[in-house]
Amino acid sequence: MKKLELVFIPAPGTGHLVPVFELAKRLIGHDDRISATILAIKSTFPSSVDSKTKSLAASNPQIKLVDVPKVDPPPQELFIKVTSKVFLSIY
Repeated sequence: MKKLELVFIPAPGTGHLVPVFELAKRLIGHDDRISATILAIKSTFPSSVDSKTKSLAASNPQIKLVDVPKVDPPPQELFIKVTSKVFLSIY
């Protein structure tokens, strides 16, 4: 039998990560061939979800939680240059 892996990328924040876990659990419950990877993007706001999501991931071996490291945004000057090039190339 062929295995299927689903990858979820929820928006950062409390209201997105836990429902994605619940959806992944339900999908996995329907078919043993399914596994899920959830990319957890850290929010800029403090959150208490980390302990809950880690316990959810530990209790569901078919769901893998991957913490995406936080990166600093590019300098504003670079963003403005890149954006203008994109708009100029489109139009």
